[in-house]
Amino acid sequence: MLFLVLVVVFLVWSCQGQFTNNPTLDPPSGAGCTLVGQSIYCIGGENRNDSTWIPCTNTARRLDLADFNFELIFTLNWTVANSPVCTHDTVISTVQAPSNIPSVFVFGGDSNFNGTAIGYLLNPTDNSIIQTITDRTNSSLYATASSAGVTLPSGNVWMFGGRNIFNVSAVGDLYTNSASVLMYNVALNQMSVINANTPGNATRTDHTATLAADGSAIYIIGGLTLPVFSIDTLYQPNPTDLNIWSFNLASSQWQALTPKLNSINIGEARSGHTATLLPNSTSILIFGGFRNTDLFGPSDYALIYDYAKNTLSDAIPNIVK
Repeated sequence: MLFLVLVVVFLVWSCQGQFTNNPTLDPPSGAGCTLVGQSIYCIGGENRNDSTWIPCTNTARRLDLADFNFELIFTLNWTVANSPVCTHDTVISTVQAPSNIPSVFVFGGDSNFNGTAIGYLLNPTDNSIIQTITDRTNSSLYATASSAGVTLPSGNVWMFGGRNIFNVSAVGDLYTNSASVLMYNVALNQMSVINANTPGNATRTDHTATLAADGSAIYIIGGLTLPVFSIDTLYQPNPTDLNIWSFNLASSQWQALTPKLNSINIGEARSGHTATLLPNSTSILIFGGFRNTDLFGPSDYALIYDYAKNTLSDAIPNIVK
């Protein structure tokens, strides 16, 4: 009997840990992705194809950038494996586990976690769980989806905003969470809260968080700006811009920023986009997403925000094909 149990455990572990080359990829929506070494590691997401909708997928995807070729961008060599975590619209970031193993921090989202778990540290090589993050206080602050976070120079993870996945109105509307900042201490496996007054005492959902190159501040860009603990509206005609905020890590102070526009009619409010700090610069590349007013793609789909100059300008990509 013990032998059979061991065989089953081994088979389950093998299915979770092994990546399959050149799989048939169903396009996920709301997957979380982070850079691990020379690979892009993605987890979860919704599967929205023509015939079915799977709201949560136990899938990990990895793309090796070592042999990345922009000329072959439409035939990328993704590998896929099963994952112990089923989630979408999650916070995901690369951290160093206490065992000095490069790890992936996964927190919250519309999730099917185990028991009281609110997050995990995962081994991106075999998708095993290194550390489980639990909520010992049963706080609604941690029941968060569509939040944003970054790994700080200290190795801890900073997070802000999102909607409460357990607070649902009678007609199915979700509510925003608090305006508190959450900090996860990787070494101690502990979550803490920083209460700092946000501009207008508001919070965000579907936004981005980007760490400055010198590690001094975090820039919140786009998303829906809403009162705390309010209904998370689908549309938001106002504000009509990206509503950029900065968070000073030394003072824990927020500041609302109004960038100078280098072109007219740019910077319309958007959600679900990406914001990536370009190497060796103070420029953040803002790409994609959808307009807050009507859910269509923004006309200025690529922008550059230079936080040192506080300027916003068009980014015209050099499209290879």
